[in-house]
Amino acid sequence: MDIFKKISVIMCTYNGIPYIEQQLNSIVTQTYPIHELIIQDDGSTDSTIETIHRFQSRYPYIQLFQNEKHLGINQNFFSAMERATGEYIAISDQDDIWLANKLEKQIEHIGKHDICFSAYYVDDVYSDNLKQIRIPIYNIESQIFGNYIAGHTMLIRKDLIQKVNLPAPVCYDYWLAICAHFHHGIIQIDEPLNWRRLHKLSATALINQKHNTPNFFTPYFQGIIYLNKLRHNENWHYFLSYIYNQSQQSSLQLTQSLYKYLMKNNIFALFHLCYLCLIYKNLIYPQSSKGPLSYFRAFFFPFIYAYHHHWDFCSF
Repeated sequence: MDIFKKISVIMCTYNGIPYIEQQLNSIVTQTYPIHELIIQDDGSTDSTIETIHRFQSRYPYIQLFQNEKHLGINQNFFSAMERATGEYIAISDQDDIWLANKLEKQIEHIGKHDICFSAYYVDDVYSDNLKQIRIPIYNIESQIFGNYIAGHTMLIRKDLIQKVNLPAPVCYDYWLAICAHFHHGIIQIDEPLNWRRLHKLSATALINQKHNTPNFFTPYFQGIIYLNKLRHNENWHYFLSYIYNQSQQSSLQLTQSLYKYLMKNNIFALFHLCYLCLIYKNLIYPQSSKGPLSYFRAFFFPFIYAYHHHWDFCSF
């Protein structure tokens, strides 16, 4: 009898040379068997397709789909996930490297939760002594203010994707993490299970180049402008309305208060919002630095958030 749970690995590709071969090697050598590896290419013009074909000839469970038109990161991942036939879905970026026991560890830990995610290494050069470890934040209050759980760290129950309304006008991993909070929850593995490579052509790097911070004060001044723009953004309203409606059913009072003050467009609501961020600093903004400056940043966190994350809702 087959005792293994079926895991579908989803990879979206676009001009993945020179990184994709190492990532594919790290996936096909996992200690836990893979049910299928679904690769959906978004119009690569380099030799990405040829590399995938070589792996297909050796591993029959690899399926390649080529989009007829360019979909972009979000739509590409949404549509690829809908092809999955496994009980669980693991998200893969084309330029990471998985540790050999990534899937084995996650399937052991997920239990009845909708999502199991892990810490990860982040650096530009891989070695046996990687020092930078990221442990994402995953409470619902902080998730309102940022996409902290990256897709490449996730193992997801397929039925979560079937329950939620896809595609949503929000980054795919952001949306899934939020929805999981209101279904069967999220569990974390503090141990790093993959290496996120930093390079200038990665999707994250390209986004950061567009939204770099010229100086310390920029997020505070421009953040006011972006927060006002968000209040008039339909995608943002869609996102917050979902959180508000679900939090009412779950009796999450702080979440409801944050929503109320985020949506009201007056100076008193803005002050209350900033005050909540200060009072609940360790919950809402736990990644802030220590010392007096951290309280200043916590109070003005809504501006910092709007400055750095307005593109989460304006890019689709």
